[in-house]
Amino acid sequence: MQLGTWAGISGWFIAIAAKKEEKKWPIITVGILFMALLHGLYDYFADSFFGIVVAVFGYFVFMAYLVHNNKIEDNTKN
Repeated sequence: MQLGTWAGISGWFIAIAAKKEEKKWPIITVGILFMALLHGLYDYFADSFFGIVVAVFGYFVFMAYLVHNNKIEDNTKN
């Protein structure tokens, strides 16, 4: 589950960058670094309760990005 969450969040940053006219690489870099940090924290704490907290946090971040993206698309249709 976590591998899909990390990939989904990284993909979201890439998709947002693809919609921009300029300055795409900083957005992609921030997304990949953010996911690398969460993934590293998850790997380090995987055997403890904090690993579960990091995993749940990553899942909620992914869901928040999806909801935010849907709101943006709804606003552009109107």
